[in-house]
Amino acid sequence: MSKQRNIIEFSIIWKKIHRTTISDSEDKLLQNWMEEDSGHLKFYKQAQRFYAEGSQFRDDQELKKAWKGVQQKTDHVQHTIVRLATMSVTVAASILVLALLFYFTNKNIDTSGLAENDIIRPGSDKAELILSNGSKHNLSQGQSFVCYEGSSKIRSTGERLEYTRAEEKTDEAGIKYNTLKIPRGGKFFLQLSDGTNVWLNSGSSIHYPVQFSEKDRIVELNGEAYFEVAKNESAPFFVRSGEQAVKVIGTRFNISSYEDSKFIFTTLVDGKVEVFEKNNPRNKCTLAPGQQSVFSKKDLLVSSRKVDTSIPIAWREGRFMFDDESLVSIMQTLSRWYDTEIFFANDNRKNIRFTGNLQRSATIQEILEKIEKTEEVKFRIDNKTIIVE
Repeated sequence: MSKQRNIIEFSIIWKKIHRTTISDSEDKLLQNWMEEDSGHLKFYKQAQRFYAEGSQFRDDQELKKAWKGVQQKTDHVQHTIVRLATMSVTVAASILVLALLFYFTNKNIDTSGLAENDIIRPGSDKAELILSNGSKHNLSQGQSFVCYEGSSKIRSTGERLEYTRAEEKTDEAGIKYNTLKIPRGGKFFLQLSDGTNVWLNSGSSIHYPVQFSEKDRIVELNGEAYFEVAKNESAPFFVRSGEQAVKVIGTRFNISSYEDSKFIFTTLVDGKVEVFEKNNPRNKCTLAPGQQSVFSKKDLLVSSRKVDTSIPIAWREGRFMFDDESLVSIMQTLSRWYDTEIFFANDNRKNIRFTGNLQRSATIQEILEKIEKTEEVKFRIDNKTIIVE
C-alpha cells in the first residue's frame, strides 16, 4: 500500500538555506521531510550548493516555466512532494527538474523481504570495563556499578562511566590503566578523571589512565569517539590511534579509526588540534574548526580538507548522515550499530552512492526500506545477516 508523503513548501527550504527567520514548526516539518526519503535530503543539499555558488533564475517567468515542465511530466502522481510558494525565490531549473522527477517517479517498493523477518532493533548503552588487575565488569543500561582504583572512585549508571579525581598526586610509576570496550550494537559515555567527556560509538575501545600525570594526558582509541577535552595548558591531551596521534589543549573533535577502514578521520568542531604521525611528528597538519584530516594507514600521509562537521558527528546526536557515500561504507556503519553481518550478492552494488539523514533509533528494517525507495538496491534479511541484492 502506498504511504502518504509529507508535503513541504519550497519557501521553507529557501528560508532554511538563506538563514532567514524560520518557525519551530517549519523547521520540524523540514527535518521530517528530509528523514522521509534519502532523495529529499539530496535535493536540499543540491539547492544549498546551488545558492552557495550564487546561481539564480533570471526572472519569475523562467521559474514558472521550469515548474510547469515538472508538472507536465508528473501528472500521474497523486501527492506533490515539493510545492513552490508564491514568493521571490531563486533555484536552479536543472536541479529542480532532475531532483523532483527523481522523487515523483519512485514506485511502490515491495519490502516483504524485510517485513517478514524478526525486527532488528538499534543499539543501546552497553560496555565492558577492564580494570588494571584484569577483572572485567559488564556495564549495561539500568545497572549501577561502583568500585575503586587506588584513591579514585569509579561509578557507572549503566549509561555513563565517571572517574572522580583523586586529591593526592600520582607519580608515573603509580598510574593505573583501564580499558572501556563498546561492543557492536552499543554506545557509552565516559568522563575521565580530568573532566574530559568522551562519547564512544559501537565497536570501539579506549585505553586510559585512571589518574593522569601532571605533564600530559594520553589515551589510546580504536574505533570512533567524540571528545570534549577539559582545558589544561600545562598538560596537553593526546589521542593515539594506530600510527596517528592528535594533540590538543581543550577542544571538541571526532576521531574515526576503525580497523576495517584504510583511513583515520579526525574532524574538528571547535578549538585547534595537531594531527601527526606518531613516530614522525614533523609529518603533521593543524586543523581549524570545520576541517577534517585524512590519515592514510598505508603510506602514513596526512592531509586536511574542509567538511560539514554535522555529518561525521551526527552519530552522537542519534542520527545517521550520509553525503554521497558508497553503499559498502554505509552498510559497514549500519552493521556496527545493529550488530549484523553484511553480504553483497552483487559486488556492483558496493559503489552505489547515497545521501541521507536517518534516525539511529529506527529499526534496521525501517532504514533499509528508505534506502530501497531509491530503486537502486534491494535487501533481504536472513537471521542477523543483511543480504544486498
